[in-house]
Amino acid sequence: ELAEYCKEGVGLDLGCGFVKCHENAIGMDVFPHDDVGIVGDCSDLWMFKENELDFIVNAHLLEHLPDTPAVLEEWKRVLKPGGILAIAVPDGEIKPKYIAYNGHKVNLGINTLKLLLTRRMGMKIIRAEQVKKNNPSKFVALVIAQKR
Repeated sequence: ELAEYCKEGVGLDLGCGFVKCHENAIGMDVFPHDDVGIVGDCSDLWMFKENELDFIVNAHLLEHLPDTPAVLEEWKRVLKPGGILAIAVPDGEIKPKYIAYNGHKVNLGINTLKLLLTRRMGMKIIRAEQVKKNNPSKFVALVIAQKR
């Protein structure tokens, strides 16, 4: 689902783990793997200037970071105007027990992300939906936003 947002320009796959979602993305993770180009904290993109990146994608990362608004502000900072932020998280609005899963710090879902991205970050929502592609019993919130 996230690969389609990585096809053009320069951007990051944050928390990519062993496999990036698209070869065009720069992989970033706290653990070194073959597909990781930058080893570091995905909540601090100090190595990038403001308005430098075309896209940022991440799957099952944001719920592990304790200060969601600060992280989203940092990601927005490095995006160019018109840049894409694509986020996939376990939908804690549908299944609140996701907060009890390994390492989860916050429960997020489509509505929460839409509010944060539009009202706090001033971004435009392009897509927001449930994705059950990989496992129909797990609810994943997919939210795609564009920096104005």
